[in-house]
Amino acid sequence: GSSFCETPSPLQYTILFLAMALASLGCAGTSFTVGTMGADQLDNPEHQENYFNWFLFVWNAASIISTTVIVYVQDNVSWELGYGLCAAANLIGLISFVLGKHFYRHVQPKGSPFKDIARVVYAAFSKRKLCLSTRSDDYYSELYHHGVDDQHDGIKELAAPLPKETFKFLNHAALITQADVLSDGSIRQSWKLCTVQQVEDLKTLIRIAPIWATGIFLTTPMGVLSSLTTLQGLTMDTQIVANFKFPVGSMVVFLLLSGAISLSIIDRLIFPLWQKTFGKAPTPLQRLGTGHVINVLSMACAALVESKRLQLARAQDIRDPTSSVVPMSVFWLIPQLALTGIGEAFHFPGQA
Repeated sequence: GSSFCETPSPLQYTILFLAMALASLGCAGTSFTVGTMGADQLDNPEHQENYFNWFLFVWNAASIISTTVIVYVQDNVSWELGYGLCAAANLIGLISFVLGKHFYRHVQPKGSPFKDIARVVYAAFSKRKLCLSTRSDDYYSELYHHGVDDQHDGIKELAAPLPKETFKFLNHAALITQADVLSDGSIRQSWKLCTVQQVEDLKTLIRIAPIWATGIFLTTPMGVLSSLTTLQGLTMDTQIVANFKFPVGSMVVFLLLSGAISLSIIDRLIFPLWQKTFGKAPTPLQRLGTGHVINVLSMACAALVESKRLQLARAQDIRDPTSSVVPMSVFWLIPQLALTGIGEAFHFPGQA
């Protein structure tokens, strides 16, 4: 007789979604901070750039192991052992991180950046009707204090720097008015007065916001390929030899492998040749642009492969993909994954 899967109980659903939530929280706490924390240990910008290259290389190399070894264990041994290996790897990582605690350079927190952003916007809007000044003394700065003059053993007042002309509207936030000065001549700390540095920090965020936003045009195709490639592969021929089929869950390994290899070639071959040819290294914007161009090519390649797969499915009159296989090798999906990995190798280090 036929058997039917039992419907999961509410408790089982709760445990499943709790596990997924914990995994997401864990990734948010490590994946997006470990890179920047590592860069904080270095002072030289060139060393930081090399660090991000090698960080992404190691990241891809570790992901290659997980998408091959772990997937094989889960498919051929048991899901319990696969998840157990993942838990053990995370535990080893946690222990290694804690053991190195005394060797890290700890960057002290300087308050919430969102509060400073809100203060600048509020102060600029509150003083929007005031005329901007061309005198540096009219703007509030952290240098707006008394310091010692070593040459004359006296006291001198350090003038505040003028805010830059870009996004001039925000300069109102650092403009000092009579309401901002107390009777003893000191500055009143309020939401209506910000330092020039706080104003310039917000301007910097505004300038790099488009660069941050472009990341979605690379991460979205990567997410789509990582998930849809598995669904496509389940309908395609995965046979390699007589008794071995390629595990569809490991298809993403070609994206990771391509990214890891490309990083090494870019860092050790392409960029040195570029510098010898043009006399300078490619700028981060050029790296980002190259990554986007390659990403467009990968999506075009994916569209062509999927079009061919659907054409074969219609020709074979395949209506139920779970019971029939499209006569097309799953390895036709490799070029689009490889191109995406190359685009990632150009894009992410340039963005960092």
